[in-house]
Amino acid sequence: MDKKQAFARLGLGEGATERAVRRAYRSLLFELEDTRTSDVTYPQKRKELDEALEVCLRNAKPATTEIPTPVATGKEPLTHRALGLRLAGGLIGIAALIFGFQWFQEALKDPGGESKVDTQGWVAAIRSAPNGGKVVAVKPDGTIVEPTDGKGAHDDREAVWRPDGNRVLVLSNRDGTAYDVFRWDPGDGSVGRRSGDSRGKASLNYRNAREGENGPTALVTMGGLVYEYDQRDASFRQVLPPAVGRTVVQGEDSGGAVGQMDALYRQIGETFVVARWAPSHDLIYAVMRREEGEVFVVNPLNQKVNQGRPRPLMAGGKVEFDVGPNGLVAVSLLGYQFLDPADVPAEFLKDGVPTPPVSSGVFLIPPGQQPFIIAHARNRGFFLGPLRPDAKPQFTHPDREFGFAQPTVSPDGARLAVVIGTVTREGVFESTGLIVFPIAPDSREGVRQVTGGGVGDPSWSPDSQRLVFTLRAPDGRRALAVGTLDGAPPKPLSLDGDFSRPSFSPQGG
Repeated sequence: MDKKQAFARLGLGEGATERAVRRAYRSLLFELEDTRTSDVTYPQKRKELDEALEVCLRNAKPATTEIPTPVATGKEPLTHRALGLRLAGGLIGIAALIFGFQWFQEALKDPGGESKVDTQGWVAAIRSAPNGGKVVAVKPDGTIVEPTDGKGAHDDREAVWRPDGNRVLVLSNRDGTAYDVFRWDPGDGSVGRRSGDSRGKASLNYRNAREGENGPTALVTMGGLVYEYDQRDASFRQVLPPAVGRTVVQGEDSGGAVGQMDALYRQIGETFVVARWAPSHDLIYAVMRREEGEVFVVNPLNQKVNQGRPRPLMAGGKVEFDVGPNGLVAVSLLGYQFLDPADVPAEFLKDGVPTPPVSSGVFLIPPGQQPFIIAHARNRGFFLGPLRPDAKPQFTHPDREFGFAQPTVSPDGARLAVVIGTVTREGVFESTGLIVFPIAPDSREGVRQVTGGGVGDPSWSPDSQRLVFTLRAPDGRRALAVGTLDGAPPKPLSLDGDFSRPSFSPQGG
């Protein structure tokens, strides 16, 4: 692609500045990402757009700042009295600006945002409706609490508790546009919009939330990138790929911020699917989607760690993970893939053909250590511990092709809950049960089955003693159920609806 074609691809003239190039690229990228799953020509269009960016950046004009030359006015120098009056006026103006800024900062804080709500034992979830999902909260006695505007024609996709358990943040299209962040107060039922950015949000996560100036902040994926979100002032700051020094505030043009590592990230994957903080907040773990499958990536935010460069750790057809409060990371791979099919270690080549060590497995990553396998499936057997030819299975599964999904680390860091299921010929995962096993290798606790059947979306209670999950009924609807570690059958929490994404309130046990 020559220079003229590249600038035309971005809709710019050849005299465009570097800032204009980055702004145009980002705007076109956001439009293109909306067609990623529906346009078969997406890969080629993305390649052309990236190539145009590189060519234009090499030929763009650098941004300049001109310093105006003083112009003689012919006026007499200021007298002491005039100078004093101007100084007094300046001080009054500064005081007014400070007062106005403080007033503006207070105005940005949500009214009622700090009121307390007792949600101990409550479960937030999405309940299916004819025109889309609706956020609800279910009390321990099964009573369902709904937002006061819950009967409108809108779709709620994801609901997460704020770390204090007083509010629920929801990704929704309640305003009839792109999916934005809304905040629900389960106490009075009110819902308020907490973002004004026009780009659709795909995931929202408060796990190991970082304390910002205005309180805990969440990670949001938006336009295939990862942003840090402050729900107090509804601002977004791009963190992956790194865009140093740029803050995108509600209503502000992003300016087409393209970090210096964009090209490096594009070598790993196409877009970010989900991201979570490490408890130390010096790392972000994420899943990136690539042409075939997904990649699990660790992203240092400190230049002293791997020079701040992302590090892909493992890949599969489907990758899911969780980060515990103690920093332990659990990753499930469904359909193991080599990171680079052209560079497969010799021990995994059989007659020159790359042969994965497992088809499906669960890996652990302790803080500062390398990943190791803790569970895997082989020949209908479930094996706990490292790969060994003489290992004996903990139990056998009726289906030869079974695997793991949705690993969840208990808050006390002692156990791991994992969904097991069958992999169909089409590569679709169909759950058949939920198991829990200890993380410590020397534990004698063994593997426990919490429930069988079509289970999904497990989530631990704050005291690590219970799990809430969905359980598919014969009619296909997913009820809410709570299971314990004592082997007792799970107890239904609510049969009134078809639920997904349940999670316990962070308050209490």
